[in-house]
Amino acid sequence: MTDRIIIEGTAGTTPQLRTIPSGRQVANLRVASTLRKQDPATGQWADAGTNWYSVAAWGDLAAHVVDSIRQGDPVLVVGRQRIVTWGDADRPSTTIEIEADVIGHSLRFGTATFQRASRAAAESAASPRPVGEGSGVDAQGWAAPGASAPADALPDARQPALVGIDAETPF
Repeated sequence: MTDRIIIEGTAGTTPQLRTIPSGRQVANLRVASTLRKQDPATGQWADAGTNWYSVAAWGDLAAHVVDSIRQGDPVLVVGRQRIVTWGDADRPSTTIEIEADVIGHSLRFGTATFQRASRAAAESAASPRPVGEGSGVDAQGWAAPGASAPADALPDARQPALVGIDAETPF
């Protein structure tokens, strides 16, 4: 039996993408979730322990996670929990693993900008090949993975490049 779990925490590692022998992609990262408690007598906040989770994201989600999440980012993870016990009888160890269905940035203390991945971008993540033949834009007008941002983009290197969007766009 697997349990669904939702955690809010901090990416403890930058996600690592690898391809397994079957050809599927998986991204792995560690997420730390720290409980904060306020001492009623003093009003001071203190950490009350940290739980660490090993998170795996598969397929298109894996590619999106690698493109979006960096170590130290606040994240939300929704997925299936699995508790794995390993080691020998004298020194057993336990790992909590989450097979992610959804991973995103937590907006509790900051903002984020969403960029829809095009079908061509998802396909290119699965099999490396040029998208849009060097133009940086796919057939639907979305910025291709790795395309450089326009010169007037915000300083954040992960700011998405919006192509074909102007002040008259109705959204």
